[in-house]
Amino acid sequence: MNFDELWWFVHTFDLRLTEIELTLLKMTCRAARVTLKAHRTLRPSELVSSLNMVRWTITSASPRYAIEIKEFWQDEILRLDRPDLLPVLEVLETPLDRQLLPHLAAKQSRLKCLTYFNERGCCDKFTCVQASEAGSVECLRYLLENGCPHDFEEITYQAYRNNHLECLQLALEKGCPLSEDVCRNLQVFAADERDGYNACQTYVLTNYAHRINR
Repeated sequence: MNFDELWWFVHTFDLRLTEIELTLLKMTCRAARVTLKAHRTLRPSELVSSLNMVRWTITSASPRYAIEIKEFWQDEILRLDRPDLLPVLEVLETPLDRQLLPHLAAKQSRLKCLTYFNERGCCDKFTCVQASEAGSVECLRYLLENGCPHDFEEITYQAYRNNHLECLQLALEKGCPLSEDVCRNLQVFAADERDGYNACQTYVLTNYAHRINR
């Protein structure tokens, strides 16, 4: 949601704003680097001490727009990869954030935000899957080396399926099991010699032939 949309619902729902509240509303948008008509922006780091503006924005909006505002904040914080702004999400008090946001951070390769969530016990094996699927070697390495559960075949399968060789190698080196779906895929693929092998297929055939041919 941009500033114009936010301004629209303020007038549509006839929210009677004080001058202070109006200023807070503008700051909320500007803090997320949404440019106002005056072409001025507020750096995100300046927002942390002003979380009341977020509370006000959420409680003043209709349920529909409250959800959109929450999503707006989530998207912007992840886009900027600014864990110092993540306390804003704590103010929003949305339980699903702790499940969804680590997955989005891994999928978007936002290592700083991912570290924030992992240190608070929010990451799980599916977070590793998202990093593997996205080909984010840096995020996957961090998760595998910092206590995130990874005894899960889907991690290697997603790396293989998307031909992310570095992620596949890393996952196998760190003890993630090789997916049975990978083995079955190669058994079928090997029967058709018309197509060449991609990097992940070549790697698995070279290093795990005993699994393919059994």
